[in-house]
Amino acid sequence: MQDIVAAADAVVAAVNEQDLAQWKALKNPPEGDEHQEKKKEMEAAEAALIDALHRKANALLELEQVRQSIAAAHTCPCMAPAAYHCVHSIAQLCKLYVVAACTV
Repeated sequence: MQDIVAAADAVVAAVNEQDLAQWKALKNPPEGDEHQEKKKEMEAAEAALIDALHRKANALLELEQVRQSIAAAHTCPCMAPAAYHCVHSIAQLCKLYVVAACTV
């Protein structure tokens, strides 16, 4: 999941959001071949940005759900409260992450 978040962040960083916002703000975009190319470029950037943000949100939600399930089912041999990140809870998180990664 962390790799999905990192990839989405890379896409967001690659998109020039200011240019995209200015293009989206045009009520009557100019016509012509040059402007059609710009339109295609901006539509592709917009689609990539939306897709990246959607995937990032889903990955962060899934990571949070895994964290909450670990906290709810925390039965640590050291008896540390679930809020503490002891060695045992980190090992349990790693096991759940591997299982989640294999089922995706």
